[in-house]
Amino acid sequence: MRDAVGELPLLQQQLIHLRFTQELTQREVADLLQLTPMAVSRLQRRVLDALAERLLSLAPGSPSA
Repeated sequence: MRDAVGELPLLQQQLIHLRFTQELTQREVADLLQLTPMAVSRLQRRVLDALAERLLSLAPGSPSA
């Protein structure tokens, strides 16, 4: 998981760290990253989808593993 997060652009890494390690709300993350809460919500969804896709591609038996 750390490797997959480490492959993300810096802004996306920061979002993941703030939301899930620091357990900040989307509004708090938005304030820190100077984004709107809606932008944080949308970016979070895209990042989580990308991480899920990346992790699935690494799973044993997956076509790209």
